[in-house]
Amino acid sequence: MKILHYCHKSDKDESLYIDTLSSAMCGEAENMACKNFLAFRKTLKTWKPDIVHLHGCWHLSIALACRAALKNGARVVVSPHGKLEPWVLKQKRFTEKLPKTILYQRRCIGKAYAIITFGRMEAGFLKELGYNPRIEVVLNSIVTNSISSAEMAAEVFAIYRKVMDSDITSLMQENTKLALRAIVKAGLSGDPQWLDAEESEAIKEIAPLEWHKISVFSCQEDINQTIEKGIAVTQLSGLAPLYTSICSYDPPLPDDLPALFGKATQDNEGSFIAALKLSKKLLHAKSLRMRHLIELSDNLRHTDYNEGLLAKKLTDSKLAKFASQLMYALSATTGLEEGFMPLPAKGGWKAKKIIKRIIKHTKI
Repeated sequence: MKILHYCHKSDKDESLYIDTLSSAMCGEAENMACKNFLAFRKTLKTWKPDIVHLHGCWHLSIALACRAALKNGARVVVSPHGKLEPWVLKQKRFTEKLPKTILYQRRCIGKAYAIITFGRMEAGFLKELGYNPRIEVVLNSIVTNSISSAEMAAEVFAIYRKVMDSDITSLMQENTKLALRAIVKAGLSGDPQWLDAEESEAIKEIAPLEWHKISVFSCQEDINQTIEKGIAVTQLSGLAPLYTSICSYDPPLPDDLPALFGKATQDNEGSFIAALKLSKKLLHAKSLRMRHLIELSDNLRHTDYNEGLLAKKLTDSKLAKFASQLMYALSATTGLEEGFMPLPAKGGWKAKKIIKRIIKHTKI
């Protein structure tokens, strides 16, 4: 993991903190620091850090660094170093703090994946401001003996890890997404022969970091069982065990998340229509998850339908358009083949929006 720190050159305390943190984190992550914005911008483009950690507030260059980091695909973490506490905000409130807050400071804080404060009091102030709910507390070993530099570095690194394990699909390489789909497809079909040549090639060599991303996604979406079946079917070896718990900023799966299909029934077509109606309802509530797509795909693969009757019921229920868009999502995420679809898959921006809403849950 690459961490690029930035603070304004005039902030001596922030500079000392960065040096202490970087030294204590040696071996856990690669750390670089810049105190000049031009040097920062150059390093950002050439070194390509995973996370940009901004230290301090109010300097315009901090906001510019935040914007540049986001534009270059890095995730932002901010440590205000006490500069958003009430007594600071009152200083030159109308001539300086309020204009800067409106122009860039609030946006910079709001766009960060996490805010690291040095105490519960500072965290409470930030919570009251309401700029960003993702507030963490890590004591500063430079100003207190209640934590060592090594402990401080370990806690900050855990936050970095939490940041990188959030919205994990946006960090996946295209080949990793293809490998994920192939494993899911194999797990649902139970036969590696269903994989096409591109999918078979994608799962041959999955790098440890990319497997970590698949494992994080599998745990977060509660699809470990399907992934494990896919691993067994494709006889993949040398992979680390799937995670059973993950710490991230993604909202966890609700305990009462409903299944799409209830008890077995003789009315397969009616059962599918009910599942589709529930899918649409969950989608609007932003509660439709990958496990639901797997459930739909599994049902379509292994249930006999009267295709003509099902197509008519979809039309009569005014679900045909949604069903076609959902078929596109099933094809893209679970590899469902056209032969199992009640209606042809229909792409377009609405279908892609369905996929994005299902797999992207972090509200950044």
